[in-house]
Amino acid sequence: MNYFYPRFEIESVPQFYSSERRWLMTRLFLFLEIAGKGLSLWRNAPDLRVAKPAARFALILGILLWCLGNLQAQQWPVEVIAADLHAPMAATGDFDRDRDTDVLSRDADSLIWYENHSGNWVRHTIDIGFPAQAPGSYMVLDVDNDGDLDFTVLALTFGGEFSWYENRDLAAEWRKHTIAASLNFPGRARSSFGDLDGDGDLDVALPVFGDGRLLWFENLGSGMAWQEREVAFIGSEALWTTLADIDGDGDPDIVGARYTEGSIQWYENQLPNPSWPAHVIAHLPGTSLGECADLDGDGDKDLITASNMSNTLVWLENPTWIQNTILSEHSGVWLGPVGDVDGDSDPDVSFGGFTGLGWSENQGAATSWHNQLFPGAGNSDMLPFSVADMDGDGDADLSVVVIRFQANRSEIRWYANPSGPVSIEEDPPGGAPAGFHLAQNYPNPFNPVTNVKFSIGNSGWVTLKIYTLRGTEVKTLVDARLSPGQYTVQWDGTDQAGHRLPSGMYFYRLINAGEVQTRKMVLMK
Repeated sequence: MNYFYPRFEIESVPQFYSSERRWLMTRLFLFLEIAGKGLSLWRNAPDLRVAKPAARFALILGILLWCLGNLQAQQWPVEVIAADLHAPMAATGDFDRDRDTDVLSRDADSLIWYENHSGNWVRHTIDIGFPAQAPGSYMVLDVDNDGDLDFTVLALTFGGEFSWYENRDLAAEWRKHTIAASLNFPGRARSSFGDLDGDGDLDVALPVFGDGRLLWFENLGSGMAWQEREVAFIGSEALWTTLADIDGDGDPDIVGARYTEGSIQWYENQLPNPSWPAHVIAHLPGTSLGECADLDGDGDKDLITASNMSNTLVWLENPTWIQNTILSEHSGVWLGPVGDVDGDSDPDVSFGGFTGLGWSENQGAATSWHNQLFPGAGNSDMLPFSVADMDGDGDADLSVVVIRFQANRSEIRWYANPSGPVSIEEDPPGGAPAGFHLAQNYPNPFNPVTNVKFSIGNSGWVTLKIYTLRGTEVKTLVDARLSPGQYTVQWDGTDQAGHRLPSGMYFYRLINAGEVQTRKMVLMK
């Protein structure tokens, strides 16, 4: 639900460490201010017949604002991970493999990560020497396919370096590797890693804002060597790319866009043929970032993007590319990650900007959207960077960087999703005693949903994950401490971000107390 408040001039609000407390104090100051205006009106108005109703209205309005403010804070409690940073962007991932979500960012010229210790955040320095005035763009993924999360960092400046950091010894050590030593002001690349050439490792696509080229870098083996190749000349202000299988032929294509002119095109992957035929999607001046997901549940990848010029958030339906509005009149709107925020198995959309942070609830096949807004902190920009479970309760929380313009400093926050943990159905007691067993999924093959039954004989931490045939993890179905028993969990054929996966064979693996079982399943469309 959207809450809108009238503007009142408040000289100051006490700055507590908890953003939730700031919310409550702001509501309190609003209440006191409005109540004070009501009392002043009561005392000074010459006509008490007018003053009494007006004062009563002001008092009631103040009480309502206070209650709504409390409700908003209680629904999505806010915690601060780090403050007083020079950190234009951040990213999340479980770097130390302890089954919780850590945070990657920077502070001036230092790359840092914050280790999640049950909600306490311990700062670790990865490297120093990053260009202090250059914005950074990060992507977290397993570049070398060794089972832990690495990350890439891109300096968005002239002569910007594109590199990745190898995670060694559970994030105790990081080793830097160069992808491209100098780029003429690279653009933004979100979800732009994928196996473009079908050789089993991750390649990357990247726009170059300064000279208008769209490039892809071929991974020549475990990320230790890269070959630069040109896809097309987009034109000046080539700003962002993202990868998705637009034509449904099983390989990732490249979507790229220019900023001011607003042309958005997708480039058809025909490798090993080096040509990339271009197809027009739309013209949206001011498009600042794009992401692909199957919003309407028809099995193909749609495009979500935002325009800083028209202050709108839109999605374009594949294959007609009809433009549909999700959100309008949101100043400086910024597209955040796409993911299943409310746990109903369809992708929702997070967003930020000068007006505040929020998320748009996909209310079924993207036919309607319900926008929930958390107003901004004043003279600041809110840039969401993650839809991930920060507190280990099984639902997707929202993480955001708050850039404060006057101080030129930033704060990293996360908003706790109140929806509660994802349920795992425990089968009724009876029959043979539970032991460690992973059953064949049913139905199999399946479309769109299958059931996975398993049992464990020992209390402890249980993981059940889905992998591609190449061993790439695509979905975590269970990651929790369970008691001995039999359980059933469903999978809807989507990855961790809510994107529908292509048809094919997948592995699913159960781990508990040192025991491991793996089976195969087939997704058909």
